[in-house]
Amino acid sequence: MIHPLRTALAFVIAATGCASVPEADWLTTLRAREADPIALESLESDDGFFRAEIPARRVGEITNEGDAYGLRIDAGSETPIDCWVYRGGVDFASSLGALSESSFDAISEGLGPIEQRQIEGVDAGVLGESPFLSVSWLYRVSAEEGPQVGEIKHVIASKGGRGLYCQQNELGYEQTFRRVVSALLASLEYAEAPEREPYFTQVSTLTVLGMRVGLERTTLTRDADGDTRVDTATSYVVPGAADTLQVTDTFGVEFARVDGALINQLHVETSNGELVSQLELNPSPDGAWLVDGTFQSRPLSTQFHSTDHPSSWLGEALALRDTIAESGVGGKITVARWIPQADPTRLLDQKMSIERRVEPDQFGAHLATAGLEADLVVDPEGSVASSSVELGSGSLEIERVYVGGEF
Repeated sequence: MIHPLRTALAFVIAATGCASVPEADWLTTLRAREADPIALESLESDDGFFRAEIPARRVGEITNEGDAYGLRIDAGSETPIDCWVYRGGVDFASSLGALSESSFDAISEGLGPIEQRQIEGVDAGVLGESPFLSVSWLYRVSAEEGPQVGEIKHVIASKGGRGLYCQQNELGYEQTFRRVVSALLASLEYAEAPEREPYFTQVSTLTVLGMRVGLERTTLTRDADGDTRVDTATSYVVPGAADTLQVTDTFGVEFARVDGALINQLHVETSNGELVSQLELNPSPDGAWLVDGTFQSRPLSTQFHSTDHPSSWLGEALALRDTIAESGVGGKITVARWIPQADPTRLLDQKMSIERRVEPDQFGAHLATAGLEADLVVDPEGSVASSSVELGSGSLEIERVYVGGEF
C-alpha cells in the first residue's frame, strides 16, 4: 500500500539530475558497440552452492570470498564483466552506492585521478522474475598517456532471497551486459532452498520525472504457527547532483494473523549507508502498544493505547478485497495502521474509496492518510497495480511490474 515514506522522494523534483553535454562522434560510436551472443556455458561453484548458465565464457576460476562468490565473464567485449553471487540478501540502494564508490577508488588507483564523473542513468525493474536496480556512470581520468573517458555499469538484483551484483568498466555493450546478467539470473540455482518460500510476491517500480529510480518488493510467507510474515523493502537511488547518488533503503516486517490483524512490526531505514530509524512495535499485557528503538537518529521509547487494533499490509488488502466484492464502486474502507515514517507514536487511519471501474478487472481508488493523498488502480484481490502521488511540482508514479502467487 501507499505510505508517507514516499514523500522522502520529494526532494528529487528539485534535483538537477544528470548533466547534458554534447557528445563527440567517436564517443557515440564507442557507446553503440555490442557483442554477438556466445554459446551457453555452464558454471558451478566448487562447493556446489550455486550453478548457472551464461551466453559467454568464464574467465579463470570462481572464487569463494566468504559471503560471496566472484565470477569473471568474457561476453565478447574488450573488458570482462565481473559478478558476485551472494550467500544472503543485499540492501539494494546502499550496496549500489557503496559499490559505485569502491569502483571509482579502484579506477583511480589503476588508471589515474578521476577528473570528472557523471551519472549516465538509473533504472529499476525486473529481469524475468528478479528485481533489479542499476546505475551507470561516465567518467574521465587523467592517465599518464593523457585524458581517457570510460563508462562503468552496475546492476544489483535478487533471486531466491539472495543477491547478485555485476559490473562492467567499458564504453558501450549495454545490451550485451543486460543479456549476460539476465541469463545468469534466469538460470541461477542454489543447492539450498530458502527456509520458507513466499506464497505471494510483488515488485513495483518508483518513477520520478520519468526516471525509474527505485523498487518496492513485498513477500508473504507463513511461519510455523500459520501466521503471515509480510516483508516489504523499498530502495531508491537518485541523483543529488550530476556526480552524486542519494541512496535509501527501508525495510518493514509485519507478523499478522489469518485475518490480517497485526501481531508485531519492525521498521528499519538507512540513508547513504547510515542508520536513520530502527523501531519495533509490540503489544503489552495491559493492552498498550510499545514502541522502542531509534527514530530519525534519536532514541525513542513510548507507548500508546488505541480502541482500534492495528492492521497490516495483509489486513488492508483483505479489507479492500471484501469492499470491492460487496460494494464495488462507491465502497469505502478505513483501517488503522502503524506508519512510523509519518508518526511512530500512534496509529493512523488509512481511508480508501473506490471511485470508478477503469478496466473489466480493475478499479480506480483514492487513498488519504497522514496528509498524503494518492490515486490508485487496484485489483479485486485487494492489491495495488499502480498509483500516483503528487510531490510539489511533480509526482511519484508507482507501477507493479511483477506479481507471483496469491493470498
